[in-house]
Amino acid sequence: MKVVMLVATVVLSVTVQTTSARIFNLTFSNIDLPLVVVVLTSLSGGPIVGLWVGTLAGFLQDVMSGGLVGVSGLAKSLVGVTLGVLATRLMCTGRWYRLLLIVPATIMNVVLFIGVYRLIPFAAPAVDGVNVLQQAVLNVAAGFVVIGVSEQVPALWSRLRGRRVVLAIQRWRTN
Repeated sequence: MKVVMLVATVVLSVTVQTTSARIFNLTFSNIDLPLVVVVLTSLSGGPIVGLWVGTLAGFLQDVMSGGLVGVSGLAKSLVGVTLGVLATRLMCTGRWYRLLLIVPATIMNVVLFIGVYRLIPFAAPAVDGVNVLQQAVLNVAAGFVVIGVSEQVPALWSRLRGRRVVLAIQRWRTN
């Protein structure tokens, strides 16, 4: 069940990312939602989970965006493994620690992405420091929302299940 939820989360984040980038040509399309999902899952699951989630998210993002397939997958999988190893060495359980680690993960992802494009004789995208900083700040904001929602969903789910059980137990009297 966990694997299905992870795959669904990755597919949803990549779909939201690519459709928002194509529909809206605004600054919030600079958010890298699959990277946020990779960071949060690798911090909670470890390096192997970070590797597979990063590979899947990057591959889907490359396929759906029309870029060179594999570059984003490599960058995101290396970020996932690095943060997964870091999470096993450190106790990163608080909300603020997880949000703080999104910033170096964003910078590492951009450096790896641009570095691989520089190695391949292909048109490398132009990136400046302001765009990287803007993407890091927007990724932290997206991570704040994702963490808040993920902490509230289990309580909401249990409340909904409790109401359903109460309705199923009630007996209607017909005298």
